[in-house]
Amino acid sequence: MTAPSRHVSSRLLLALLSTLALILTAAVAGPAHAIPPCEVPIPPPACDEEEPYPDDRQPDGHFAPLKVWYGSFDVRGWAVDPDTSGAIAVEVHLDGTFQGRVTANLDSAQAAAAYPQHGRAHGFVLTVPLPWPGAHTVCVTAINHVPPGAAPAGDRSLGCQQVHTGTRQVSADPYTGTGAQHATQVEPDTFAAGDTVVAAFQVGRYANTSGAVDIGFAVSRDDGLTWRQGMLPGVATIGGGSYPRVTDPVVGFSQRHGTWLIATLGFAADRSGVMISRSGDGFAWQQPVHVPLPASVGGSGTDWDKEWLACDNGAWSSPRYGTCYLEVTDVRSGLIHVSTSTDGGATWTLARSTGAIGTAGQPVVRPDGSVTLVYSRSFTRIEAIRSVDGGGTWSAPVLVANTPDYENEEADLRRHPIPSVEVGGDGRVYAVWHTCAFSAGCLANGIAIATSADGATWSVPRRLPTGVEGDHFLPGIAVEPDGLTGETRIGLVYHSIPADCSYGMFGAPCEVWASYISSINDGQTWSAPTVLTHAMPVANIARSTQGHMLGDYVSASVVRGTVVSVVPVVPADGPAGAPYRQHMHGVGPLKVTGGSRPTTG
Repeated sequence: MTAPSRHVSSRLLLALLSTLALILTAAVAGPAHAIPPCEVPIPPPACDEEEPYPDDRQPDGHFAPLKVWYGSFDVRGWAVDPDTSGAIAVEVHLDGTFQGRVTANLDSAQAAAAYPQHGRAHGFVLTVPLPWPGAHTVCVTAINHVPPGAAPAGDRSLGCQQVHTGTRQVSADPYTGTGAQHATQVEPDTFAAGDTVVAAFQVGRYANTSGAVDIGFAVSRDDGLTWRQGMLPGVATIGGGSYPRVTDPVVGFSQRHGTWLIATLGFAADRSGVMISRSGDGFAWQQPVHVPLPASVGGSGTDWDKEWLACDNGAWSSPRYGTCYLEVTDVRSGLIHVSTSTDGGATWTLARSTGAIGTAGQPVVRPDGSVTLVYSRSFTRIEAIRSVDGGGTWSAPVLVANTPDYENEEADLRRHPIPSVEVGGDGRVYAVWHTCAFSAGCLANGIAIATSADGATWSVPRRLPTGVEGDHFLPGIAVEPDGLTGETRIGLVYHSIPADCSYGMFGAPCEVWASYISSINDGQTWSAPTVLTHAMPVANIARSTQGHMLGDYVSASVVRGTVVSVVPVVPADGPAGAPYRQHMHGVGPLKVTGGSRPTTG
C-alpha cells in the first residue's frame, strides 16, 4: 500500500503547483476583461435584434400677426426643431401657392424663452408681395429636421392668417336728394398722433355752387388697416347745424390737451364762418364751437375761405406748447387772418389780419414755437410769412417760388398749384406743389419741393422724381424725422393724368391715378413710384363749378414710421356722371424705403 500512496501525492502536488502558476500569471497580467456577450463566437439570440430608432420630434414655433403694407406683407415668427440646435427652414403659402422658403436664423427672444437650450437665432421674416388687392390666406409651415436613422415625424403647420391689401373704402355718401351729387366724397385731409389717424372730407358735393351737404370723418387705430366712420354733428343743416353748405375740412390734434380737432368752413346766402369740432378719441365728436371772425372788409361777412389748422406739439422745446393756430382768408380783401386757442380748441381769439394777401395757407409750428405760414398768392406764386410771438405779429412775405401751371382744358379737371406743407423734427419746413416750371413750353406739371431751416429763407425749388411722363398734380406730403440717423423720412402721395389726354380720337384717355414715393435722406433721393389706385376716368369724377373735382388738396400722415393717406376713388367702369360712386379709400400703411432716384433742378 505504500507505493500507490506516493504516486497520488505526486500528482496532487503537480496540480497544486499548476494552479499556483496560473494565479501568479493572472496577477502579473492584471484584471481580466469580460468579452461582450454579442462578440463571443456563438452570440445569444437577442444579439440578432436591431437597435431601436431614435425618436424624431416635430418642430415647434409661432406665426406672429402679419405686418401688412400696401401691396405686400411681412411673415414673421420663430421656429425650432427640438432635435437640433441649428436653424430650420420655414415655408410660406399664399392662397395655396408656394411663395418662398426662409431660414429661421434671426434673433428671437420668444424662441429663446421657449427653448433656452437652443439659443436665440431662430426667428424669421419673409416679405411677400401681393399681386392684387383683396382678401388672401397666408399659411406658414416649419420644415422638420430628421435625425439620421429616425422615422420622420413630419413638418408642422404654424397656422394660417387672413390678410387684406390694397385701397380700402373707409366711407360712403349716405345721402340722397338735397340737390347735390350723390354718392360723392371729395377733398380729404388726415392727421396722425401715436397709432391713431383721423381723416375728414366733404360728403355730397354740389355741382353748380360751392361746398357739400355734410362733413364726414374716419378714424383708424391700426396703421390704416381698418376704419370707423361717421358724419360730424352740428356743422351742416342736415346734421342739426346752421349752415346749408360746408367745405374745406382740416384735421388737427393738440397733444397737450389730448384733443382731436376738425375745422370746417360753413356758409349760407348771407353769412359764413369757421367751426371747430372737438373729440377725445377721434370718433365721438362734440357740437362745434365757432371761431370769432371780424366783419369782412367792404362786405357783409359772407366771404371767408380756405381755413387751415395746426397745433404746437413741441412739448419739451416750445414756450407755447399747446397753442393751436387757425388761418382763414377774407376773400373780399384777400387778407389772411389767424386765430389762436390755448385750451384745446374750446375757445378762440378774434381772428386778426397777418397783413399777407393770399389763399390756401397752411401753418406749421416749428419745435422752437415759431409759426411758418405758407400760402398761394393768386395761384401764381407761393409765399411764406413767419411769427415768433405766438401769432401776435408776422414778418413780411418772402417768395418761395413762382408757380406757372399747365391747364389741360380738355381734361376739365379742377386743380390749383397750392402748397402742401409739413415740418420735420429738426424744425425744417417742407413745401410741395405742382408746377410746369420744369417743362419746356409749360406742357406738363411736375411736383416741386422747397425747404427752409427757419421758415424765413427758402431753398431753390427742385423737381421730385414722380416717374412716368405725364401731368402730375395734387400732392400731399408726410414728414417724420429718423431718430437713428438724424435724417428726415418723407412720404409723398400725388396724382397723375396723361399730359395729352383727350376725349376725342387723338391723345390718351383722360384718366387719373394716385401714386406714392418716399425718401429716407431728407428728400435727396427717392424710391420708384408705387401706383396706389387704378386709372379713374375723369368723367366719373364729381363736378364742380371749376371742373371735375377730387379736391383742392389731399394729405398724407406718418403713423408709427409708415405713411397712411385717404384719397377719393371712383370706379374704372360704368356710365359717366350721376349717379356717382366716388368714395374715400384708405391707402397704407406705406413703407418709407427711399431709393436712388434724385431730385433734379
